[in-house]
Amino acid sequence: GNVSVERFVAANSNRAWRLLSANTSGTQTIQSAWQEGATSVSSDPNPGYGTMITCNGSYSTSDGFDAVTHSMSILAYDVTNQSWTTNPVTNTNVKALSSEQGYFLYVRGDRSVSVSTSTASPTHLTLRSLGSLYTGDRSSITVPADDFVLVGNPYPANIDFNLIASGDRPKIDNNFWVWDP
Repeated sequence: GNVSVERFVAANSNRAWRLLSANTSGTQTIQSAWQEGATSVSSDPNPGYGTMITCNGSYSTSDGFDAVTHSMSILAYDVTNQSWTTNPVTNTNVKALSSEQGYFLYVRGDRSVSVSTSTASPTHLTLRSLGSLYTGDRSSITVPADDFVLVGNPYPANIDFNLIASGDRPKIDNNFWVWDP
């Protein structure tokens, strides 16, 4: 059945980019999950939960974003072009949270933190999603030679990188990067 998974995001001294994945599969949208279904930039339906997600001038608030700013605050990784892209996240009202391996999300804090000022201190927040919990083995991820791939952690648990299959270690030169916001 469906479960609700909550992920606590501690405030650090600065607003920061976070690499995040959905821990549930299903049709829940980014807007209904990480934006808590808020209907406007001033809406904070569940204090302490959710965050503001902004877009650049190519999109608008009618596309589910909280505000239009100079740049997007949610990105996905395009393996083909080896770059962060806004392309798959063009509308948070319809984009399923679980449809990407992971997201690069600029976190200012919970929904009480204004997007219009850069001086507001970040706050703790909790992001949550609703759906079927990811369990069991996941299909393998192909990493093209000399390229990068974003590998999100869909499990609500830590990953032990010492358990990478010994046959796969030479393919990744025993190197991987972990994002520390």
